Amino acid sequence: MRATFLVIVLSSACYSPGYRDCEITCASQQCPSGYSCNAGGFCVTDPQMSCSGIGSDGGGSDVMPDMGMQGSGTWNPPMPVPFTAGSPTGLDDQPSLTDDMRTLYTRRIVGGQSELYSSTRQLQTDPFPTPAIVSSISTAAANEITPELGGNGLTIFYGSDRGASPPQFDIWFASRNQISGNWQTQTTPVQGLASTAADESPTVARDGLTMVFCSLRMSGDAGDIYLSNRATQADPWGAPMPMTAINNMGRRDEGPFLSTDKLTIYFSSDRPGGTGGFDLWQATRPDLSSPFGMPTPIMELNTSGNERDPWVSPDGKRIFFTGMLNNVPTIMQATR
Repeated sequence: MRATFLVIVLSSACYSPGYRDCEITCASQQCPSGYSCNAGGFCVTDPQMSCSGIGSDGGGSDVMPDMGMQGSGTWNPPMPVPFTAGSPTGLDDQPSLTDDMRTLYTRRIVGGQSELYSSTRQLQTDPFPTPAIVSSISTAAANEITPELGGNGLTIFYGSDRGASPPQFDIWFASRNQISGNWQTQTTPVQGLASTAADESPTVARDGLTMVFCSLRMSGDAGDIYLSNRATQADPWGAPMPMTAINNMGRRDEGPFLSTDKLTIYFSSDRPGGTGGFDLWQATRPDLSSPFGMPTPIMELNTSGNERDPWVSPDGKRIFFTGMLNNVPTIMQATR
């Protein structure tokens, strides 16, 4: 049976009832009953409240919506993400969203240059408007790839080859004080994560304390997934360690994404056992102190083409990824 995606239609807007201060952005200055829109563009109980300090360098927020049980089971057939005029089908990939699924970031290659693009819709049920370049991050002198937004849209990690000689990708971080504001980028890559090889696809868990990313630092390998932890969001990241339980030597494992409870990891890989090309895979563990088990392909989402770059909603019931539609790269979504 198709899982019901929780969307409550109100006279003013469309929201899930479990949200708290700073968890959702305003839709045309409208918020659920008891909430109002603050200067940063977030729904709060006190309009003077600032959301800029929440999740300042992490997964998005120190408070999380009440998700109940994480989604599980088989995914329904994927469908292309709807866009208005100017659909980026064949142009954009590497999707990442805010937790309310109203703001979408992608990577687009234009004239051989990789740049970040974004689009914001009013409601989860609306199509996305035509994406626009993120000019406060993208630069003509460098390539930017694999954007990963914090849940509240105030932080972003991404890969960039800016300042590197010879050019190679490192993990960078930017933040902003409000959802509609310009990004303030750091002047150097994120400390403690850089290597002499390419590092990309950085995803921070929603508690802001665990990062997973793809790195080519292992000599002779095509790309492995690494993990870094920190005690608090104010602490530096710890030394990255390879996730040997899920990596496949000689194959490329990339685009990792952790579930809200950090008990499931989703990623893409060209390892054997899928349906062809890059496929979506997942691995689970019973608790945070245990290693992840053997990865399995998400067969209902995979095709003979490439499926890459998974992003999963906080409740685990919706997935976005780059797939193939009529042999054209397309941003896809599925529910369960």
